[in-house]
Amino acid sequence: MKAGRQTESQLAQELGILRRRLAKLEKINRSRALQAWGAVSPAQPSILYEWMNRLRLNDHLCLLYESQEEWRAAITPFITAGLRRGERCIYILGNHSADQVRSCLREEGVNPRDVEASGQLLILRGTAPSPAEDCVTPDQMIALLVAEAGRSLDEGYSSMRMTQEVGPSCEARFIPEGLLEYEAKLNRDFFTHYPCIGMCQYDRWKSDPETVKNAIMTHPLIVRGSQVHRNLYYTPPEQFLDLTCDEHEVQEMLENIEQEGEIQKRIRFLSNVLRLSSQPFSASYPDGRIMYCNSAFSTLSGYSEDELRTMTWRIDITPPRWRELETKMLKELDRTGQPQRYEKEIVRKDGSRVPVEVFIHQICGEKGDVQCHYAFITDITERKRAERELRRQRDKALAMARELFSQHHSRN
Repeated sequence: MKAGRQTESQLAQELGILRRRLAKLEKINRSRALQAWGAVSPAQPSILYEWMNRLRLNDHLCLLYESQEEWRAAITPFITAGLRRGERCIYILGNHSADQVRSCLREEGVNPRDVEASGQLLILRGTAPSPAEDCVTPDQMIALLVAEAGRSLDEGYSSMRMTQEVGPSCEARFIPEGLLEYEAKLNRDFFTHYPCIGMCQYDRWKSDPETVKNAIMTHPLIVRGSQVHRNLYYTPPEQFLDLTCDEHEVQEMLENIEQEGEIQKRIRFLSNVLRLSSQPFSASYPDGRIMYCNSAFSTLSGYSEDELRTMTWRIDITPPRWRELETKMLKELDRTGQPQRYEKEIVRKDGSRVPVEVFIHQICGEKGDVQCHYAFITDITERKRAERELRRQRDKALAMARELFSQHHSRN
């Protein structure tokens, strides 16, 4: 028995060594695959590519495309951004073929054969219905994703990026109620437990209105055209999986419509007043993403208005040394509700820095939650130059006074 236990222990140890060696080989293969195409980058990176590169773990997106061009423009940067970040990428087919997906990648300079051979890219047919069922169940699809997430972690990947074609015309079909349950369970049971970024794809014209509505209400982020939007109609999974789902849905929609209507009304008023003003103006979501800016702020920063709407106020255009001060001022704004005035620098597109004075306000909902911040920004370059000149003149005058005093003292 002792010898047997010792043999089992030795086998377990050897198995562990083999697993580590396999993981190391997988990592080497991925590295070689990346080197084969990593030097190739999009000739003109799209705004959507920037969005896909900025996605964070547990982000759950819904792509609602209306043409093959929109589909290609979204899935290509989604996958290539994941490959470049060293993530395990999984594409679950539905309306499109594996060759169509590979063709998109080739256009971006990616060799599908290399990344598939290394295991970094996996193209799946999805989960077929069981013989006794006409449709796939939510638990079957989630079980597939859980298995792939576990496999990705075992093979040394820090995260997984998954995109799936969903809808009535796809091979992995759901009944409408099952699709709604699947998307809600993804938010509750999958994305909150596994390091994954997901994008569900819906062909708008092949999906009925109920399916599209359910897709909108179960995804925190929506991809439309060349933009990624925070979804005001997103409903938390516990509400969808609750028996009183309809009541929650109606209440949530009404509250969101009212809040968004008020916000947009205020923003439209301010933007109409400030659109042609020489006073730079910007509005941002609570997380710092820029919602709106006028042409004066675009000129000041050197970025186009479209570029600025893909950026964050506190990270992309604020130098590190000013972020602590800005965080402190935002906390004071949240605590008191009173506008705050402070000085900082912003980083222009050409890398230069501009000293500015920021006068920041906030808009809150009926429950007191912050809906957005808006700020008036003033270029204080001339003020700072005048202050430096004033200090120089003062120092010069003090130096002359000290010299006269020294001469007078030496004569006496």
